[in-house]
Amino acid sequence: MNKQEVLTSSETLVAHTPWAVLGCVNPDAHPLMSGFLKLEADGLKTIWLTSRRDRAHTCALQDNPNSSLYFVDIERFTAVLLKGTTEIVDDPAIKKRFWESSSFVQAYHSEGIDDKDFVMLKFTTRELSYYISGMDIADITL
Repeated sequence: MNKQEVLTSSETLVAHTPWAVLGCVNPDAHPLMSGFLKLEADGLKTIWLTSRRDRAHTCALQDNPNSSLYFVDIERFTAVLLKGTTEIVDDPAIKKRFWESSSFVQAYHSEGIDDKDFVMLKFTTRELSYYISGMDIADITL
């Protein structure tokens, strides 16, 4: 596969996969992995998730924003590992946009849009690895 085919395949996989695993490292250098519903993706560049400020991964991301998102298509046995950074976003306008457009966000943050623990996570991709049948097919810097 050439670079454009890998990027197109990766973008399609992310677009059609609702869940991802976020990986980060806690202050003790232990990996943390958490499943997230993908709320929005701008191609491969930016992916939005939601969380609570008091969760272990959110606390870890405050200290070290380096992180990864892993999307997998089990039926096709393909996957993409996005590597980048995750920003904790507390902007009321952004939270409102996702609150109004997602019943999941409303259910997850049942205390309401003004809950101080309600945050958005903005993942920005720097590079990716694409896998087919468990084999690393390509590593690309965006």
